[in-house]
Amino acid sequence: MNKKIKNKLMILAVIMAITSLAFGCKKPEPDDPTVVTTATPAPTSDITDAPSLTEEPTTAPDVTDVPAPTDTPTQEPTAAPTAEPTSAPTPVKASIDDVLKVYDEYLDSYFEDNFDYHLSGRFNLALIDDDDIPELLITCNSSDGIDMFRYTDEGDIQYVGSFESGGMLPYISRKNIVCSSYSDSYVQDLEYFEIGEDGTTHLLAELHVDYLPDETANYFINGEQTDSDKFFEFQDTIFNNENYEGFYFAESQPYDAFFRSNRPAVLSTMYETALNGQTYNGYIPENIDNLMGEWQLESYKTINKTTFDTESFIPTSSFSATLNSAYDFSYRFEDTLSGYDYVVESIGNVMTYCDYQIAGDAPTEFFYCVSNDAGNPMAFITYYEDETNVLCLELVLFTGDETNADYHLFYTKAE
Repeated sequence: MNKKIKNKLMILAVIMAITSLAFGCKKPEPDDPTVVTTATPAPTSDITDAPSLTEEPTTAPDVTDVPAPTDTPTQEPTAAPTAEPTSAPTPVKASIDDVLKVYDEYLDSYFEDNFDYHLSGRFNLALIDDDDIPELLITCNSSDGIDMFRYTDEGDIQYVGSFESGGMLPYISRKNIVCSSYSDSYVQDLEYFEIGEDGTTHLLAELHVDYLPDETANYFINGEQTDSDKFFEFQDTIFNNENYEGFYFAESQPYDAFFRSNRPAVLSTMYETALNGQTYNGYIPENIDNLMGEWQLESYKTINKTTFDTESFIPTSSFSATLNSAYDFSYRFEDTLSGYDYVVESIGNVMTYCDYQIAGDAPTEFFYCVSNDAGNPMAFITYYEDETNVLCLELVLFTGDETNADYHLFYTKAE
């Protein structure tokens, strides 16, 4: 494929294969019976569709068309009476504390109904429309759609829609525009939606690309074939050539033990980050810099899943692990001593803070959860100083059905 084409598309949409799940998230029904349940335009039987961005604004009626008052003054007026303008009642401004409380409670309901995903689920706050009341974005894992919720004037939570994502939902902050996308090696579909003031969705444009074997592509705008220049020019006008922000699965807050024990602080920080035009990337400890770089494997032990017996080993080969950033941890390990014949290599795993008490006798003051592409936990990392004040890193590997044992790997900082 032409690299220029691919690079241009990656600015506004995720180019990745989406792994289909056998079962998607089940969304708890909010209290509001008029909620919208898909990202397609809502039916018009009860409410008016949200206006298109291209519609001309309506103008106020001329004051000469307003009927004169029915009561005639007893004295001759010095000037012709004019109609007093009437204004719609101003909604009571929501307290951000109330908004965050409603979202906080709903997160529990959401993940109780999707318990199988509560370890891999992520959420974040975003300022999609032009007020300071954030929208809530939730997904079960990186290959599922992203669900959007909003806080209503009545103090309820409203389901706006579920958007195809591949782990990312681009949007222009405070402009009510989001991009739902699907991509694989052969096609790319982009759907741009405007979110109305009442929470309904209005489809602005559909863009489609067919990638051909000869590394060319066919481009379509709203079903009509076009050339690449017009395609990208049209794509730029939708976002008004502005830099977009986005919900990123890998860098959003997991619904984990850390959040559940620090809920107000996490939500408040998440909101303040959105107000500052940034995206909250989950909890990152201040001393994470101490862990950057390469770590050398010194020893490891196995813990039998049935008997819980432990056995320790000194590796015969040199293995290392590397922490490149707060969201990028790579390691390789091969067990040739215990009889389990276990080999694992993992590169660029997503990492998030957590405090699950499942690492045996390892210190529990701090943990990182290492997840695979689907958001499922693969390993946990903790670090500490040993009795000689040497900084140590411990990696706890969960082997699933590969072996009948879990592994604890012990590292020291490489020279």
